[in-house]
Amino acid sequence: EEGITGTGIIGRGIGLFLLLCFVKDRQAESLMLSDKGLMIQVGNLFMEKESRNSIVGTLVALKLSL
Repeated sequence: EEGITGTGIIGRGIGLFLLLCFVKDRQAESLMLSDKGLMIQVGNLFMEKESRNSIVGTLVALKLSL
């Protein structure tokens, strides 16, 4: 969701939202891991799940068609 961040710092929380829009607009695929959150997106469809394992930071993998 736009403007949501776990840091509590004002002016953050837009980057992943813009990345989701990019993936949706290009019918691409993405996998994102952050803390205990897991999100998979294929075009307009996405699934969110809580992971048993926690990571520090955010990991993003994209699959784009050329």
